Amino acid sequence: MRQLFFAALFFVLGCSPPAPRTVVSKHSPDEKYLAELVESISGSMGNGDRHIELRVSNPNTSKTQAETIFKSPDVGARTERLLWSKDSRYLLVVGKAGGLGVGPEAVTDTGDVLYLLYDLEKRELKCNETQLDMTRKSFDFRDLVGINFGEQFRPEKRN
Repeated sequence: MRQLFFAALFFVLGCSPPAPRTVVSKHSPDEKYLAELVESISGSMGNGDRHIELRVSNPNTSKTQAETIFKSPDVGARTERLLWSKDSRYLLVVGKAGGLGVGPEAVTDTGDVLYLLYDLEKRELKCNETQLDMTRKSFDFRDLVGINFGEQFRPEKRN
């Protein structure tokens, strides 16, 4: 509904799509890093495709330019949350089913989905987005064992 409203508004006003904007940001527990999810709307007259970028920066250095870690294909309504591990090594992006394109193996018992896991130390990205090519590295609940995000993630119970 929101996208339809903006499409009509852009059409009437002859405006271009809105500029990318930060929709979620969170500092790591050690305050060394800042993670941001930046949303952009593309398509003719801004009518639909929503993309997110995950950016990480170290605002405590002279190089404050954020590094883009990930660019998504088209994703649904904004449901994303950023979670840092307590040791500030891992960054996890979770959301609600329907907002992010993941398979059933990435759905938790609370309805969240495991979308993206980034290891800052190894600079390794794993993502469960189903629209990405098959060469991507995915992850599951076993990859989270031993990492303290302050929340527990368990697979959805299936019949």
